[in-house]
Amino acid sequence: MTNFPERSPFDLPFIDPTESALRALDTLSSFVRTLQQTKPSATERQIATCADQIARLLASGRLDQISAGVDPDDLLERLAHFASRLSKWALVQRRGIAQYDGAQRALSWAATHVVHVTPSANAKPRVISMLLNSFSKRPQDNACEAAVSSLARHLSGSRWTRVVRNMNAQELANSLNALGKWPDDNACNKAALKLAERIGNEDDGLRGELNAQNVANSLNALSKWPNEAICEQAAVKLAERIANDGDGLRGEFNAQNVANSLNALSKWPDNRGCRDAAVALGKRIGDDSDRLCSELNAQHVANGLNALSKWPDDATCGYAAMKLAERIASDDGRLCGEFNAQELANSLNALSKWPDDDTCGRAAIRLAGRIANRDDRVRFDLNAQNMANSLNALSKWPDDVTCSQATARLAERLASDGDVCRGLNAQNVANSLNALSKWPDDASCRQAALKLAQRIASDDDRLRGNLNAQNVSNSLNALSKWPDDATCALAAQQLGQRIASDDDVRFDMNAQEVANSLNALGKWPDNAACGHAAVQLAGRIAVDDNVRRELKAQELANSLHALGKWPDSATCKQAAVMLAERIAIDDEMRGEMNAQELANSLHALSKWPDDAGCTQAAVLLAERVGK
Repeated sequence: MTNFPERSPFDLPFIDPTESALRALDTLSSFVRTLQQTKPSATERQIATCADQIARLLASGRLDQISAGVDPDDLLERLAHFASRLSKWALVQRRGIAQYDGAQRALSWAATHVVHVTPSANAKPRVISMLLNSFSKRPQDNACEAAVSSLARHLSGSRWTRVVRNMNAQELANSLNALGKWPDDNACNKAALKLAERIGNEDDGLRGELNAQNVANSLNALSKWPNEAICEQAAVKLAERIANDGDGLRGEFNAQNVANSLNALSKWPDNRGCRDAAVALGKRIGDDSDRLCSELNAQHVANGLNALSKWPDDATCGYAAMKLAERIASDDGRLCGEFNAQELANSLNALSKWPDDDTCGRAAIRLAGRIANRDDRVRFDLNAQNMANSLNALSKWPDDVTCSQATARLAERLASDGDVCRGLNAQNVANSLNALSKWPDDASCRQAALKLAQRIASDDDRLRGNLNAQNVSNSLNALSKWPDDATCALAAQQLGQRIASDDDVRFDMNAQEVANSLNALGKWPDNAACGHAAVQLAGRIAVDDNVRRELKAQELANSLHALGKWPDSATCKQAAVMLAERIAIDDEMRGEMNAQELANSLHALSKWPDDAGCTQAAVLLAERVGK
């Protein structure tokens, strides 16, 4: 018998050296159960001491021959009870209590032995679910991962068809939730599809037996494989149950259930059923905001906001987001301090979908304050995607001092961290450039923008080739804020070549993007590539009635001003004439032009004094100036 500390608050039961390993396991399992049922409850220190004793006994090798001559299904059931009891201790690690390491080591020991068991086709569904659920409490543990993967391989095979079919609602939900902790494991993926198939294809009986916690956990698990049609089908069936709410299911959701379910449903934003369920949960937040929102922690708030932002045009989702934003905006500092880098970035990104809402703005400024105040936990934990999302979000409030300061801090990191800069994909580069250009006079923003311009200018065609029409337009527009910088000019030249050579890019641009691109290219009128691209875009204006009709006053004025940089181009002249025609017939549009736009348009039209259409438009604009 291994020697343990004499002053243990609870005595580890005597393990007879002559009894079998299986009997010894039962003794330990009963000891854990008894300790958990002790009244008054054991203290954390007492539990930690006992858990450490158990782990040390298991590590001694006393029970290593546990499978010798034992029925595998019987062994699996005993290990399941032992693991289930240990997992209730291992959970406490989430509160950062390191003394529970013993329970975690003991759980790893159980997982190691499960891997070596080959159960029969008659294994009990309850046992399998119990094991999966227990080991899922330690997703970072290699032994637990191996055990779950081993069980998952059995679940996805033909021998365990009966096991999958006979799982009840609780067992199925717990198993699915467990498998979702390892979404990149192929065996877990296949097993999850088997379980999802039951939810998606069976009648309403099984789904009706799922309680609120089961539904929320199942949705959360299914969302780990959003591209699997079977998972989407199952999620839609659960979404219908939430939306229809015939049994008061939504009212039984606690705060975490609401946040996790919203987060899951948002993985299928274009699915009408998922949208309807999300709106229904959004209404629950709006109707019960005082109680529900106060129970949400930082992760829940972030997940909820991120999910609701997938439907920014829905009034109910917008109202629910505002309620969550109010929780951040009115926080005394504790909640905001709990957001990790990803949660903060996701929340900022979500809030930016409602930039005109005062509450969302105030919440964003509170979160921006963490970055502005040089909170290194946030600034240096942001990955490339988080960085791009945060910059893009902050740019929605360019006049706010805190957002400006936060952007400058992020720009400093971007300019100095090559890994982050290289980690940005094409859309990230375009969005970040666009954001930084909102503060063109800030030295940090300029320096970061030049780093991104260098990527566009010097990278091979993969980056530039992955920029879509909107990305190209936004990048050009941003680069034009620093027209005298050689790197920006070179990057603009490369994008100009892409426009000139890629019909899809030109014809995918909407009116605003055409106008912005033309206006940007006009900052480098002597660059042949920029000029060629501008002529190609002018051709789009000349022949596309929809583009000309959709141009707003500012966009039309900017386009004319840009076309005037190449007055000798027949195509630019043709486009200018067509825009002049729009000016001549659209009284409302002329009335919307401000002084600068009037001046720019008149200056551009003067480049073609012999054209009657340009002259007519100029006269009408001059009359406007004279009023």
